[in-house]
Amino acid sequence: MSKTLLFTLTTLLIALYSHAQLLCPPDVTIQCTDSPTDLQTTGMPTVYNASGQLRYIDQRTHAQCHAGSIERTWFLDTNSNSRWDSGEHRCIQNISIQYIPGTVTVTFPPDREYTCTEAIETENPTWESTGPCDIIGISKHDMIFEADGQSCYKILRKWTVLNWCIYTPGGTEGIWTHTQLIKVVDESAPRIQNCQPVTLGTDKGCEGTFSITNSATDNSPCGQQTLLWRAEIDLWADGTLDYQFSHNHSDSLFRLAPVASGVPVTVTLPWPVRRGMHKVHWYVLDLCGNTTSCTQTVFLLDNKKPTPYIHALVSTSFDAKQMDLMLSASMFNVGSFDNCTPARHLRYSFSSNVNDTIRTIDCNTAGFNFFTIFVTDMEGNQAEADVIVLAFDNGSCGNRASLKGIVLESDGQPVKNAQFKMSVNGDSQNIVMATSSHDGSFTFENTGIYSKNTIKPMQTILHQRTVDVADLRLLQDYLTGLTSLESFQFVAGDIDQDGRLKSRDLFSLRDRILLPERYRDINPWLYIYDTQSLSGQQILDNIKQEVALKDVIGPLHFRAVHIGDITDALVKNSEPRTQNFWLLNQNGFTYDFVPQNDVQIQGLQLEIQLPETWSEIVSPYFDIPSSSAHIDENNVLRVVLTRDMALNAQVPALSISAQGEQQPKLSLSDNSKILLNEYRTQNISFLEEKKSSFGPNLAPNPTDHNFFILNAGTRILKIYDSIGNDVSFQQSDREVMWDVLPGIYFIELKWADGHTFTEKIIKK
Repeated sequence: MSKTLLFTLTTLLIALYSHAQLLCPPDVTIQCTDSPTDLQTTGMPTVYNASGQLRYIDQRTHAQCHAGSIERTWFLDTNSNSRWDSGEHRCIQNISIQYIPGTVTVTFPPDREYTCTEAIETENPTWESTGPCDIIGISKHDMIFEADGQSCYKILRKWTVLNWCIYTPGGTEGIWTHTQLIKVVDESAPRIQNCQPVTLGTDKGCEGTFSITNSATDNSPCGQQTLLWRAEIDLWADGTLDYQFSHNHSDSLFRLAPVASGVPVTVTLPWPVRRGMHKVHWYVLDLCGNTTSCTQTVFLLDNKKPTPYIHALVSTSFDAKQMDLMLSASMFNVGSFDNCTPARHLRYSFSSNVNDTIRTIDCNTAGFNFFTIFVTDMEGNQAEADVIVLAFDNGSCGNRASLKGIVLESDGQPVKNAQFKMSVNGDSQNIVMATSSHDGSFTFENTGIYSKNTIKPMQTILHQRTVDVADLRLLQDYLTGLTSLESFQFVAGDIDQDGRLKSRDLFSLRDRILLPERYRDINPWLYIYDTQSLSGQQILDNIKQEVALKDVIGPLHFRAVHIGDITDALVKNSEPRTQNFWLLNQNGFTYDFVPQNDVQIQGLQLEIQLPETWSEIVSPYFDIPSSSAHIDENNVLRVVLTRDMALNAQVPALSISAQGEQQPKLSLSDNSKILLNEYRTQNISFLEEKKSSFGPNLAPNPTDHNFFILNAGTRILKIYDSIGNDVSFQQSDREVMWDVLPGIYFIELKWADGHTFTEKIIKK
């Protein structure tokens, strides 16, 4: 090497060593699976004559799918502020990141079917990709098709999956779609209430009106649905369809309107039908496609009773040492007749059983005997006549004895003046009567005692007990498993007396509260042989209203149970308690029922005499379903609700609006009450009635999209809802315009003299 060249290289190295202190690594290309922070892969700079901390800052572009480029600035941080400043040595390294393509396989959720009580699971598509750097995104869109509210419906769920690394808008590569079908089904079919044979009577002659009523209940956990009915009439039961009634029949005479669960439907043929056996084929369909059907036999029979012509008094004698006296029911006939059945075909019996034709008189029945003779025609119509038989034993019978017993109400209170009958030796027509005294005891005097003697209480009507919202809530909680019942509570809760507690008893009990006039003439007391030693369902399975002496173990005790009074069936604890609970605020034609205090309740029962001009009933706490309320012909509103509610003393619990020119009046009856914990009720009444001193300030009330301030110079300060949230409005002179949801609102007004006050208004 020449001296000149060696000198030149030496000079260049000296210059580099003296001035270029930072030398970047070469530009590099890496894969998307590599980490750009791995400096062993990307390289480190060379530092000459170093001063300061070696750092770098990355600026990344086109970073989709972990690919793109990085501009890495290496610098010597001499002032330790972690950023490059002018004067600090730096150099630039470019790093390229390459995307690795692959194959994506997407699996979508399968079609699903749920019941209405099941929660719809959240499922997402899954995928497998051979590309290590792919980025997958998903989205969904639901279209819901309902049949009847939320009872049953379909969801068409459209899934979209994108591979953001290769998809371009409008393209087909890197995008997958699928529509998943989700069904929510209600498989609970309605239940027809009456498919038992029914008998109709002729109006006159041999023809009668063919009119049949039936109902069905939809006890689906999805909620009750509207029911559609079809009835096919097969006259003479010969297999021929003679008439059809349905919800979509073109003829209004044969059209059955859709009804709610439990609401009866009636089919009536437009002309009379001759007597005979017929059939009705019932079909009921809910809106989810569940159908129930049954066939009911209808007997159209002559319903005119025979005319009995009977000996009223017969005297006879017998010798007990020889044989008992045998009496035939037909021996009392003198000349009974019937307009349709020949006299020779009339049948005579001692009971409604036409085969019960013989009575025996022995020493236990000697003396006066009272019988009822039944006269039955060929159609089964029966007429009755009482007869007296005076039987003399001529001294052939021996001594008599007595039998004692006691009857109490189910809570242990004695029953006075209850009547009992004893059938001697198993003869249901040989009766000895006894009446209970003030302590509930009764005695059968001077009667023969046989093992077959049976004793049965007469269904005497006692005092009326209270059946209210506490009983309804207790039965509801039992049926839903929230509480238990004991002993006679099962008997009191079996409203339809079919031996089981079920939802139908709940509905019947609710009707007894809402429709008291319907049950006014029904004896609510049931007398049964004391089975207090039994519990649970056992007591319903072993109810005895008649007991044989051979079956009596211990004292002869009976119990009187008031049907429906479940809370007091064991221990009387529902003493009347009255609290001045309501403030009645009257603003024009609107009445507000405002609780005096904040209170947590578990149910509510109201009985309000409405004005004839009432127009609307609203509450911020609850809706009043038609099944929980009833307005009778005297305009008395009855409401019973079994739900937990927290009533606020500042918010009206109920508002009733009226119309007309005269000031309406309303009243709250003693049957109005709230339900507290432990199934205790508390009667409620008005504390006071307040009227606005400024008269009716707002009209109309209830209103729609606008209303007017009737008092000149009155200005609105603010409008807020029942929970205190302000709402927007516009006031132009006396007209106020707003756009809010239906409900109860409060308007704070300022009178011309500066006085402020608050009015309530209802948005329809």
